[in-house]
Amino acid sequence: GWSCQSQEPAWTLIPAVAGDTIPRDCPIPETGSPARTPSTPLDARPSESHSGDGWFRDHWGSDMPKYETKDIRNLTLVGHGDSGKTSISELMLFKAGAVARQGKVEDGTSVLDSDPEEKSRKISIDLGVAHFTWKGKEVNLLDAPGYPDFAGEGIAAMAAVETAVLCIHAANGVMVNTRKMWEQATKRGIARAILVNKMDVENVDWAKTLRQIQETFGQNCLPVFLPIGQAGSFKGVVNVLEPPAST
Repeated sequence: GWSCQSQEPAWTLIPAVAGDTIPRDCPIPETGSPARTPSTPLDARPSESHSGDGWFRDHWGSDMPKYETKDIRNLTLVGHGDSGKTSISELMLFKAGAVARQGKVEDGTSVLDSDPEEKSRKISIDLGVAHFTWKGKEVNLLDAPGYPDFAGEGIAAMAAVETAVLCIHAANGVMVNTRKMWEQATKRGIARAILVNKMDVENVDWAKTLRQIQETFGQNCLPVFLPIGQAGSFKGVVNVLEPPAST
């Protein structure tokens, strides 16, 4: 995994493993844009017979956590199909303690792919929505389908977030929907992050993937997390901004 930062709205490149590891100290991208929160659903708004705060306490509980706008992050995972967006989302939920068991796309236990057709096809068709708390921040997560037929879901997600995380399959590199989602995020002026996933699969060439990303999205795309090995020898990542002490 690696992380790139740009002088345009901040974005980060983070390489990761196909099935698991995101570093627990991996920072949530900070953005200059204020977080936007979804409006209250119509059926959850107090009617004239309810008393505002009291109604919400009765329905949601007095211990419901409260977050200031500055502590809310809204982000979407976008990119081409099979880049591992849903698997990364499921891992985020598990690591944050939002779910007791990590969902798997391949065995139909994914929280975000809840539709029977998604489970049978093992692909995302609709936009998945989840939230979790990480280091005092409330994160609203949108998991977008990656195949071009469903690209509209990813484009729609960008209207509700201030950060787009562009997932790239380490062996396949930049593909059609990768470019399309980058263009849409650029058009909307939201922060962008690139996450290079599946560093442990066969035929991964890290140097080639990095070169392709820089040629496609700009030379100012510089790794923040570097992989330790690749393919069968992949062992993890190192944060170049906070390198481990030499021994």
